[in-house]
Amino acid sequence: MNSKQALNQFFNCVNDICNQEGTAVYFVGGCVRDALLGIASTDYDLAIEPQGFERLFQALQKHYHIKKSLFSTFSLIIGEYNIDVAAFRNEKYDHSNGLPTVELATIDEDIHRRDFTINTGYVLIDVDSIHMMLSEQGNDQFEIDYCHAEFWSDLRSHTLRILHADSFVQDASRMLRAVKYQVKLKMTFEDETKKYFNSVEARNALNCYSLDRYKQIILDYVSNENGCNLLNALYKEKLLIGIENDPHQEVAIHFNEIFFDLSESMVTEITEKEYALLLLLYIYRDNLVFWKNQSRTLNVLIDEIVTILNEFNEMKTYGSWHCYQVLNGKSLSSVLFAKLVIDKEAARDAFLIYLNCTRSIKLSITGNDLKDLGVTEGKQFNKLLEALLEYKVSQLRLMNTDEEIKWIASKMNEY
Repeated sequence: MNSKQALNQFFNCVNDICNQEGTAVYFVGGCVRDALLGIASTDYDLAIEPQGFERLFQALQKHYHIKKSLFSTFSLIIGEYNIDVAAFRNEKYDHSNGLPTVELATIDEDIHRRDFTINTGYVLIDVDSIHMMLSEQGNDQFEIDYCHAEFWSDLRSHTLRILHADSFVQDASRMLRAVKYQVKLKMTFEDETKKYFNSVEARNALNCYSLDRYKQIILDYVSNENGCNLLNALYKEKLLIGIENDPHQEVAIHFNEIFFDLSESMVTEITEKEYALLLLLYIYRDNLVFWKNQSRTLNVLIDEIVTILNEFNEMKTYGSWHCYQVLNGKSLSSVLFAKLVIDKEAARDAFLIYLNCTRSIKLSITGNDLKDLGVTEGKQFNKLLEALLEYKVSQLRLMNTDEEIKWIASKMNEY
């Protein structure tokens, strides 16, 4: 059974349980919006009448690994699909941590708590709606059981409209989400929503938002297929905190220009996600520490970058062997990033020599080859091998195994 079949099975299980309990449960939010737009979704939100929430949870946990929260929600993962189930509720937000205080509510109140009108479509789960939700075929005739009065008009006109004036203040992450919808779904702001988006109150709310949650959202956007476009849009809207934003600078365009000045072979070694992460760090190049302790991968990357920059800033000259010793073993991403931001022309040239030439230099000779030459295992092994590698790097020499053996044989008396 593949992931989509397992997802279909899960939804039918939910439908059966709720039918037995006499409880209504709905598809809601982004998955409904995406289904209407013909977009494949990997995130599914379900909303259920409060009285059925606990019974559904108890029934499902017998068959699925489920995480339950303190906010009348639970979630699970099926393959590449994320499912969140929530009882109808009201929310009040604590600006200091971005987490809500919730109260159980009616479906009308649940509609009013949502972020944008385009995310207020509720579709009762049954056999037909499950099939429609998973068919990925845009269809305006898809039956919506409940929605905001502006739902259909805003969806068809690709308009972003908040449901109340305090929406961005209550949850500042909605500002980030608005930019994502602009980039991903080509949405445009309704006039009043744009005014609230640019308000001092909304910007202050973002500055008071939980920093950890903010960073998690941004890093999630970086991993998105539109990561670079999202970062550039967030930068221009001054929604990237911890830096000095210049909205007139097309930071992504500038980054592209200097990045793609490198050889095509190097560029193709970097994945789209790695490229977006490099763009993020380039934007924060004067404050890399801002992104420390978010993940082990990011920590290693930042530590490598800092080490490389410190070593190069202390160098008086940039010999091939010395640069090779600093850069060899470091990730290509960290080396490329350091090359992009270092300000000394001679250092940049040294990076290019490493990237285009010495990076590919390795030893092909083996320990058995040395033994055949009569070299005893021990310090001599390492000294000879390092001397050979230094020679190849310093002279920019590509040598086959036979040539390496001859070179070792000629140097054995010295070692």
